[in-house]
Amino acid sequence: MQKKIQASNYTQIPNVIFDYWMAILSPGEFKVICAICRKTFGWNKQRDKISLRQLAKLTGLSERGVQKILDCLIEHGLITKIKHKDEFDGSNAPNEYELNVEDSDERGGVNEDVGGTELSSGGVRNSVPPPTTKETTTKEREKEAPPTFLSLGEHVKLTEKELHELYGMYGQDKVDDMIETMNMKIKFKEISL
Repeated sequence: MQKKIQASNYTQIPNVIFDYWMAILSPGEFKVICAICRKTFGWNKQRDKISLRQLAKLTGLSERGVQKILDCLIEHGLITKIKHKDEFDGSNAPNEYELNVEDSDERGGVNEDVGGTELSSGGVRNSVPPPTTKETTTKEREKEAPPTFLSLGEHVKLTEKELHELYGMYGQDKVDDMIETMNMKIKFKEISL
């Protein structure tokens, strides 16, 4: 049975995630950042302890795939991870995650220093993407360098973006198994190039 959407039950998500980042992030990255928004902003929190298992369950991705995607989101400067240890035995506890959001200036508007990375008063790295329009986004894509291909085994080559999209759709374990199988089948001439 499908759940219906209730009229008064919402999570606020910053517009820049839809207006700028949605076109750039892989489907898996977009799912994970939305899940982090739900676990934080959806409960009126700045940050929250979220396990890989929770994120995997929310997104339908594998835990291993979620871990790789979290690393990519950190690399993009979109989220911050705060590591925690269990106070009793010192083992790893769920990490805390937060979105890197821009502070507003005193006038209540958005800080005009755009296009870089800055530190907020709490020492949290804030990603500030440059303002874009549909026209500038299209022009930027046209100027992009040709994609660099990753060699995955002897015969399979994908761009990093293609690989991340596959990880987001099927999970890293399944994709790695498919690539290994394809390399073996090509090697033993079961598939021709």
